[in-house]
Amino acid sequence: MSRTVADAIVACLKQEGVEVIFGIPGEENIRLVMALEGSGIRFILTRHEQAAAFMADMYGRLTGRAGVCTATLGPGAINLLLGVADATTDSTPLVALTAQVGLNRIYRESHQSVDLVAMFRPVTKWADIVLTPQSVPEMVRKAFSLACSERPGATYLAIPQDIEAAPAPPRLHTPARNALPRSRPRRRPHRRGRDTPEDCETTRHSRRTRCRPCTRIGCARKAVGSPERARRDDIHGQGGHT
Repeated sequence: MSRTVADAIVACLKQEGVEVIFGIPGEENIRLVMALEGSGIRFILTRHEQAAAFMADMYGRLTGRAGVCTATLGPGAINLLLGVADATTDSTPLVALTAQVGLNRIYRESHQSVDLVAMFRPVTKWADIVLTPQSVPEMVRKAFSLACSERPGATYLAIPQDIEAAPAPPRLHTPARNALPRSRPRRRPHRRGRDTPEDCETTRHSRRTRCRPCTRIGCARKAVGSPERARRDDIHGQGGHT
């Protein structure tokens, strides 16, 4: 059997270090799900696409790596929206991959043809559609790079049915790693309320030995619990809490 774009996508996911994907298969994304067999990537079947998105969200929170979820086109993809939006607002790395109608009918009033990129764009850091087999490696790399860089969040990639089934080019160009680095865990993933007494004592000592100490608690505030907890631990003084 000839190698398809679905196989190429799975190879790209392996390169990004993906170990598990959450989702529900459908007619339009079945090739991608089948390509996972024998790849070493575990596919976890969920009962609803929304659950797949939230599971990928929690995977990203706990590991610091981008969680991955997948669904078919139309309502299947739309069901991912809430979990994807939650990942972005909570600064969790997540990559959503869904099917889309084939390019030969994407601009028609076809069954379940919805502008998914336009729907996902407001709730992601980046959303796009694969238009050529040659663009797969760079677009997958970009999705993971943006999901994990700077302030983490969700990215979205739509894969048309005919592109997914198309033969993969014999040689796919891989972008330079210094331009789009491989997805990797953050050096210090958020810790959810697991600060040790030694951590608090170090912080208190540091603040007491400074002339004008200031503590900023922003979008990563859950790493220390809450501003109230910071105050209980005597992380206050001449600084400010934001």
